[in-house]
Amino acid sequence: MDALVLTADQILSIKYPGRLFDQNSFKEQHQKLCRLWHPDRNYDPNASKVMAHINVLYSQAELGQWGNVFNFKDIDSSKEYTFKYRKVLLVDIGEMYIGEQMVLFNVKKGDADLVERGFNAIRAVRYPSRMLEENFKRFVPRDVHLYKTETGMVLTMYKGPHQICLKDIVDSGFVFQPGHLSWILTGLYNFILFMQQAQNKMFGGLSLDSIFINTKMRGIHILGGWWYSANLGQSIDALPEW
Repeated sequence: MDALVLTADQILSIKYPGRLFDQNSFKEQHQKLCRLWHPDRNYDPNASKVMAHINVLYSQAELGQWGNVFNFKDIDSSKEYTFKYRKVLLVDIGEMYIGEQMVLFNVKKGDADLVERGFNAIRAVRYPSRMLEENFKRFVPRDVHLYKTETGMVLTMYKGPHQICLKDIVDSGFVFQPGHLSWILTGLYNFILFMQQAQNKMFGGLSLDSIFINTKMRGIHILGGWWYSANLGQSIDALPEW
């Protein structure tokens, strides 16, 4: 939403800064809103209340208390989107926002070419046989969308309610038993073989934050790292910092 066209009542009804500010430019937006709603300039009877509320939301934004909402605008379509998430992790290409059924990657302009490569790599996945499709389709992200923003790019994909980021599990202190590790490692090994033999690609982005697991189905899902894949026999343009 465009905060500069909101009414006093609309602003006063906002509970979280993520509904008023864009996380990438909230300081500039705050300055514009202050100029617009300052009681010395704005004669709305609620201008003082609005000004005070804007400052409260801005203070929360400075402290990182966004109410778990990420807003972005797609330049090509001019559409604005709101993404609700439960956790955000810093990854090599930017931030990864983990929602209930979706994952969002917010990428700066400097790495936009990488995420676009990853988007194309996902779309280029092919299954030479029905058997391979049945066994490996679950590894590959689906419902993938790429958006251009003022600060770079946003990549979204389906996660599923039962898929958990492996880094989340490790950071929680969970102790893996041999039975857990066996199906995770087997799945990763099979995924690498699938990429090499069926896609003719090297996959260089396997890390704790790119791997999601489904403990109920004992399956793995590779939602990150696709931007580090490369065709076998060709030079590697980029690898993770680690």
